[in-house]
Amino acid sequence: MHAGEEKPHGPDHSFSARLGPVIVTDRGRPTYALLKIEDYYKLAGTQRQSLLAVMDAIPWGNFAFEPPRLAGNDLKPVDLSLHA
Repeated sequence: MHAGEEKPHGPDHSFSARLGPVIVTDRGRPTYALLKIEDYYKLAGTQRQSLLAVMDAIPWGNFAFEPPRLAGNDLKPVDLSLHA
């Protein structure tokens, strides 16, 4: 499969990956490999993790977020109501 085929045939290639890796090429050169997630974990030597566990592992991921308040500055909320 070449890169131009990715979008129109995505589901077919996902099905094909159940049988083994699907190699995506760009101008005849392998660029990507689509494989089952279980096979990826085996190759990577890792186990499936939850999103929360992945985010907790990010060293800089624990920070305080204080969004700016609209009161007291020149920002005005957008009026999203529909007017006839």
